Amino acid sequence: EVGGDTLSRVSGTLGHPNDLGKYLEAVLPLALALILSTVRLRIRVLAAGAFSLGAVVLVLTLSRGAWVSTALACVALVGWLSATSRRGQARLTRLVSAVLICGAVLVCFAPLIGARWFESDPRAAGSRLPLMRVAWSTITSHPIVGVGSGNYTRVMHLYDPTPEAISVHYQKPVHNIYLLLAVQTGVMGLVFFLGFLWAAWRRGWQRIKAADDELVRLILLGIACGLLARLVHGLVDVSGLTSTKI
Repeated sequence: EVGGDTLSRVSGTLGHPNDLGKYLEAVLPLALALILSTVRLRIRVLAAGAFSLGAVVLVLTLSRGAWVSTALACVALVGWLSATSRRGQARLTRLVSAVLICGAVLVCFAPLIGARWFESDPRAAGSRLPLMRVAWSTITSHPIVGVGSGNYTRVMHLYDPTPEAISVHYQKPVHNIYLLLAVQTGVMGLVFFLGFLWAAWRRGWQRIKAADDELVRLILLGIACGLLARLVHGLVDVSGLTSTKI
């Protein structure tokens, strides 16, 4: 709700706007990598079109977490390329084109972005820290094996230390995948999850540095930055992780 008006959020076929935002934050860095590659012009044009349309849809999801994580992933991608690339002039031209695309999207949707960021949904934004306090209290009570998968929202009121009793008024899981995993599977479950991510990230980074073909390297880097975006978004959202739909 903004000024008495309701902002509609697009979700596509994924059920929730945040889920669509997570999909886009994973694939947009890959499209950007193709724009900055040396593949045929036709492929770069198609990638630019996909990036443009994807950026528009990303804005329309109104997912602030997806906005921030996508921006960070794209900055990481461009930063790595700037530090390692030997094709400075040609890549700079393509980078400027990508920046112009993003700038055009921001200008077109500036009022909507401003309304979503500063005026809408104060309850959801303000509930995140209290929910994290409840999650931490639960973790300290069940640090080894947690409370079990799917059980957290059923027992969170027992460990709620917040003055506003957030678990009574807002019975939702903590908006943080790392805290939610620790709550449900214990600290060891979180350690195994982070260990798996580290092994996958390390292996992927080795492949990126060892790739002889520039296109392969850029595709791998785009995928890695998409994964980075998902992990960053997981700090403030868990949509999809708690879904029971198949």
